[in-house]
Amino acid sequence: MCQEELLLKHFLSYIIFCLPGILSAQSNIPNNDDTIRIEEITIKPTVETPVNRFFKQQKLDSAIISNLSYGNLADVLTWNTPVLIKNYGPGGSSTLSFRGTGASNSNVTWNGLKIDNPMLGQTDLSLLPVGLIDEMSIYYGGASMKSLSGATGGVIALDNKPVWENRNVITLNSFAGSFNRFSGLITVKSGTEYFQSITKGYFQAAKNDFSYTNDVSSAHPFRDIRKHSEGRMNGFMQELYLKKNEDIFSLRFWYQNYRRNLPASLLVYPEKSGGEQTDEAVRMMLDYTRNTFSIKAAYLHTTLDYANSLSLIDSRNNSSQFFCKAEIEAITGKFASLDLIIGEELFTVNTNNYDDIPLMNVASISADASTVNTGNIEGNILIRQILHNDKLLIPDFSTGISYRLFQKSYYLRANYSRSSRLPSLNDLFWSPGGNEYLKNEYSYISEISLDIKETLSDIFNLELNVAVYNNHINNMIRWKPATGSVWSAENIGEAKGYGFENTVKLGYNNNNASALFTANYSYTKSFDNSDDIQNHNQIIYIPKHQANASVYFKYGKLTSAWKSSFSGIRFIEADNSKYLPAFLINSMSAGIQHDPNWGLFQINFDIENIFNCQYETMAYYPLPGRSYGIRLTIQLTK
Repeated sequence: MCQEELLLKHFLSYIIFCLPGILSAQSNIPNNDDTIRIEEITIKPTVETPVNRFFKQQKLDSAIISNLSYGNLADVLTWNTPVLIKNYGPGGSSTLSFRGTGASNSNVTWNGLKIDNPMLGQTDLSLLPVGLIDEMSIYYGGASMKSLSGATGGVIALDNKPVWENRNVITLNSFAGSFNRFSGLITVKSGTEYFQSITKGYFQAAKNDFSYTNDVSSAHPFRDIRKHSEGRMNGFMQELYLKKNEDIFSLRFWYQNYRRNLPASLLVYPEKSGGEQTDEAVRMMLDYTRNTFSIKAAYLHTTLDYANSLSLIDSRNNSSQFFCKAEIEAITGKFASLDLIIGEELFTVNTNNYDDIPLMNVASISADASTVNTGNIEGNILIRQILHNDKLLIPDFSTGISYRLFQKSYYLRANYSRSSRLPSLNDLFWSPGGNEYLKNEYSYISEISLDIKETLSDIFNLELNVAVYNNHINNMIRWKPATGSVWSAENIGEAKGYGFENTVKLGYNNNNASALFTANYSYTKSFDNSDDIQNHNQIIYIPKHQANASVYFKYGKLTSAWKSSFSGIRFIEADNSKYLPAFLINSMSAGIQHDPNWGLFQINFDIENIFNCQYETMAYYPLPGRSYGIRLTIQLTK
């Protein structure tokens, strides 16, 4: 039995072993008998959008987000979703991969608008602190069509929502851990039923001086300390919300700065040959909603400076993005509804890596029609037209059907989509190698899924999702050697992928005992299908097998959690001759929560990578072994 199969067997055995323990006592969200639950009112009042009726969507529980509020977005996705994370180590870049696609085939949105770096065409997840987010949803495949421009893989949607109630709350979250890791978050919420002000300030700092086994720099493996990996991030977010009758106005402002050292791979020694990077972002958004109409506008400015003295690199990059999006429910009939979505995106970049200052404009209009009140069978179709600068693209579309089984919350869904991805500004204008004549990528995505929500008894509830999908990407953009040491971007790639995903959630709630068990498994086959490559070898860094499981407990004032994450082998050569070994990571936490009259006091102790597994998700970039941490939360409520 190979290492990958052995680890997967242990992982599944662990799930089977833990399940009976969950059934005997507990659930996910702590319930306090003396707490008055006030229903949260969202900014745009909708009951159920066509996206979550016809496509796969996963919404993360607020307790999971709260438990990882000291980390970044990559941490949440690693432990709780089938989304693949490629991590260059603590403080380094973290990117996501949906269903075998690359990081540029997926989007990250903030309150409905994309925040991907326009130069890279992707988002570094290490720059997104979890503590700033109220809600997080994942849209897979064709579900991404609801965003301004779709994504082959999917969309990570981050949202901030007010709670319309008359109270003042101050929350302090702090964390200290191994490798000189520290973080702090303060949240101040104040308002009434008509006005809310939310202020969040945070910092994160780490030296990341962990030990690892170096078997690359010498013929004999030796223990070494990771160096030149320090980082410090700080920032704040201000949210203002005003509600007057049916009108809701919102203003959001987000600033952050991250200065970090990026160590080189183990192939380059000593590690001080790495670089220094500064990421600074300013994001501002205005939003207005009235009944079935909403409009939002945003301005984003990003600075990314990278310097490496050994490689004689001094890269200075400033990008500005302007967004405007309007959505209206144009027709509401007895059996059908029609939504119109109009979007405008404008990008400009000032960098020493381009020969001039480019300007890119993307305008789009979408018509989204759905059936309603038609019994057990419902349908949806969305058509989107994109204008890229002065060029009209072939229209994209998505269509889906949902069938309700047995008059219960059992839904069988099928959908088919065509989605376009535009080249990034680096693909078009990087000097040398950019290609202004690149065509857009386009993909065909099909999916069949089954969703089950069942109340097993007064104390148990079950959620199950099973999905099978197929992707076909055309005109895939690749960077290939051109002349000498210069690489250039070309439309010469074609990729195919298919796979299977399964998510199980089991909740328990009985008096002062509660628990939540969640497990995700995905099988992904992704391969090149170009004229020059038709060997069906797995694309590098995409594991065929990936799984994770978590158990969250609460009994009285005591809380605990156990998390496991498994990854199969990852090939690092296109011919699949070399690979990174499979690995299984386990972490746990335990704490106590006290609910005095003045608010909340909670302290947790964490152990990450309990069994000190030595592993990598990107070749020659080691990740930490066992580490420890302590979290403290204090909430003052009036």
